[in-house]
Amino acid sequence: MEKGAAFAAVMMAMAVLATTTTGALQVQFSEAEKAQFVQLHNDARAAVGVRTAVAWNEALAAKALEHARYCRKEHIPGPYGENLWWGWSSAAGWVGTPADAMHIYIYIYIY
Repeated sequence: MEKGAAFAAVMMAMAVLATTTTGALQVQFSEAEKAQFVQLHNDARAAVGVRTAVAWNEALAAKALEHARYCRKEHIPGPYGENLWWGWSSAAGWVGTPADAMHIYIYIYIY
């Protein structure tokens, strides 16, 4: 898998995991949320000189959601990389936002 495609796989897997908080809760992303994930990823990539943009991939999103249903804090074998993110809140119904996940990945993670 070429670097751009591998990075897209990592990002999209993380994106789906980011807003699924329990095995019982299944989140469907709106088109606006999908666009926000992609835009945040592409902005972060551009900031470090990566010119190839990523796009949302429904098949990859479905695979990540399948993994998220079990809430395992471990990577699964397969052709995709993963960045796992867990969010927590005592607020009823809170599931996180694309920006919540990306803030952790972009601004706190040290390369």
